[in-house]
Amino acid sequence: MSSASHKRSGGSFKRIVVKLGTEQLSQPRIDAVCTRVAELRLQGTEVFIVSSGAIGFGMKAIGLTQRPKELKKKQACAAIGQSLLMKSWQEGFAPHEVTVAQVLLTHDDLRVSERSLAVQETLRQLVAYGAVPVINENDTVSTAEIQFGDNDTLAAMVASLVKAEHLFIVSTAPGLIDMAGSGKIVARVDAITPEIEAMAKGTTSETAVGGMISKIGAARIATGAGTSVTITSSIALDASCTGTFFSAKKGALD
Repeated sequence: MSSASHKRSGGSFKRIVVKLGTEQLSQPRIDAVCTRVAELRLQGTEVFIVSSGAIGFGMKAIGLTQRPKELKKKQACAAIGQSLLMKSWQEGFAPHEVTVAQVLLTHDDLRVSERSLAVQETLRQLVAYGAVPVINENDTVSTAEIQFGDNDTLAAMVASLVKAEHLFIVSTAPGLIDMAGSGKIVARVDAITPEIEAMAKGTTSETAVGGMISKIGAARIATGAGTSVTITSSIALDASCTGTFFSAKKGALD
């Protein structure tokens, strides 16, 4: 179940991970994503959400306009913002009577085999209970700089862990743009070459980190593990999504 050939009828997938960055997290946008996720669930799609935003929500709550540089200040903002972030997701899913589960992970939770297995089993059980996991890095207790690159890398690792068919990285960017050539969105990438990497640019946002560079890195991880990827600004979350499609490496997953 690693590639586009395993799509379900109607262009949807059996199991997907959806990653949203901080700048995607206005309440109307969250509400729209929740509506779409609820529709997909009725079609039989399992959905795991990786949501940035805790630091951004915390910054807004205390009136900061620039992302703090000191780790302790980022951690404090995350502590303030995490409950506000989850409240927004709960409000978005409430009209659909969908239960939301908060899952906070550190780097070691996905790198250490015993802990990774425990995370995998918990996520499976949450889906079995009918809940939608909303996953974020546990920034508040991190002992090093934020490691997942605005959760792009985290999303790729989660997709690999749950053996998702597809990862949607929902961004303000409509896809990977060929700035050195046509200036158009690259529709499909079958191999992440140096030329593809050269198209990526970072972000200048005060609330987000990573930009296209981290998204290309995440696509490399996910496709290598057998999960296809779309970088998109659309919330269709199925095969109709516009953007840049990265094909999965064949034979990576059984």
